[in-house]
Amino acid sequence: MKKEKITFLFKAAAFLILLFALTAGSLSQPQYFNLSGGTLNNAFPFNTLPASGKTTQTLYLPGSFNQPGPAPGGNITKIYFQAVSSVSVTYTQLTIKMGLTTDTDLPTGAWYTGPLTTVLDQSNYAMTTTADQFAGITLTTPFNYDPAKSLVVEITQCGYTGTGFGVRNTTTSGVKRHAGPLTAAPCPHVWGNSSAIITHTGLDIAPPLNGPDYLFYKFENNPAPLSVLNCAIPGVGTSPASMTGITLTSGGQFDSCITGTGVTGAGIVTGWNNNLGASSWTISMWIDCNTTTFGYLFGDGGGSFRCFNNGAAGTGAITLRGTGITNVDVPAVNAGPVVIHFVYDSAAANIKVYKNGVLSSTVPQTPLNLTAGTGFKVGGYTTVAGFTGKMDEFRLYRRALDSTEIQATWNQDIPCGTLVSVPNTNNQVPKEYVLQQNYPNPFNPTTNITFALPKSGVVVLKVYDVLGKEVASLVNSFTNAGTHIVPFDASALSSGVYIYKITTGEFTDSKKMVLIK
Repeated sequence: MKKEKITFLFKAAAFLILLFALTAGSLSQPQYFNLSGGTLNNAFPFNTLPASGKTTQTLYLPGSFNQPGPAPGGNITKIYFQAVSSVSVTYTQLTIKMGLTTDTDLPTGAWYTGPLTTVLDQSNYAMTTTADQFAGITLTTPFNYDPAKSLVVEITQCGYTGTGFGVRNTTTSGVKRHAGPLTAAPCPHVWGNSSAIITHTGLDIAPPLNGPDYLFYKFENNPAPLSVLNCAIPGVGTSPASMTGITLTSGGQFDSCITGTGVTGAGIVTGWNNNLGASSWTISMWIDCNTTTFGYLFGDGGGSFRCFNNGAAGTGAITLRGTGITNVDVPAVNAGPVVIHFVYDSAAANIKVYKNGVLSSTVPQTPLNLTAGTGFKVGGYTTVAGFTGKMDEFRLYRRALDSTEIQATWNQDIPCGTLVSVPNTNNQVPKEYVLQQNYPNPFNPTTNITFALPKSGVVVLKVYDVLGKEVASLVNSFTNAGTHIVPFDASALSSGVYIYKITTGEFTDSKKMVLIK
């Protein structure tokens, strides 16, 4: 036993010496990639002559991103391409779109026309590459990736100055890439040809965003035509919940949605009685109600807590009201689809309204105390007229989302049943930011990392090796104020010294830890 302890300590000391002997650097290396190396060079889409631009669509099969290990589901925040040469280049109107499909090949002789989300749209985008290294592009809109589906990536650039770069690639089978045009043409580009080429591509993937904890209706994958799943965790009420006077239809924010026609007594019977009390809360929904017909969007008879459009709200407007609530009016919501957030902050005693992620108004309130309800409905209220139009992505949180999280999630397709992965372990709010030393340390193969937040915000906690390569992303989401413990499992890593780093708002800190196997 004594000999083993001495050997353990000797290894730990050796790794600490190694840390200072090596110079840390920031390598352009993705968390996950499909292929690397080789000599094949393809000009599309980043190196075209004449430099008039190019569009490509590439399909990556499920499980393609499997190095150094299988890519998990989550939000793609950065995409990489293995460059052939070292260049400096600025692209005109660089656009990247992503989509998921169950297809295993692109269509023959035409562009892929399935749903695609724009994740980058820049009028001028500068890049510097290093030969045979991965060059990264940070997305302006994270994309929710499902590794069980094929990933379609569409890239368009409408010309460039400087020197373009080719990309390493591998020829597989089937139709995996479209490129257009064959000759120069203005954007948008016409279809040109197909091939079996797969670009050597990498991804950075952050954990999924925290989902709602009370109600979350996506109106997808429902067990029956007249019932809907509650995707919130832990959730309240009944799941699946029954509905009446409403139909499930296509054309929602991300997929299917509900359509109401003003039927009396319509709505989803959640099975939950409003018990928000004096706490903070957030309610959001996607609505498309281009109508002048009066109707209720949601509400609970207890305390007359409800939201309606038209009528007393005014034509094309909606109003949130209830016992003890100063009316919250939202004008001009009938011009097309819009995502509305109502955010009650108990500390500030106000309700903020956001439209498509942008703050629209702030209405001061006497501190609210919503009395126990008699039955909360979505798409209606008690036994009166339900809404007319479409509704999707109804989300109810028992906390006040801040502007950062709203901007990140208002147009984000949060998966059903997304867990809040970082628990608050202390009800007392810390006075300052703290990143503690992990314990145990050295460790094998698990340890815990503790940090404290005096205020809520987006937290990024990552682990790097001594060369600066990211090896794990532990937290990348909105996190409430408090003290938090995050477990770290290094089973897939080799013995060595690692650095963990936290970034949140104006605070950043890092510490070393030693893994000995």
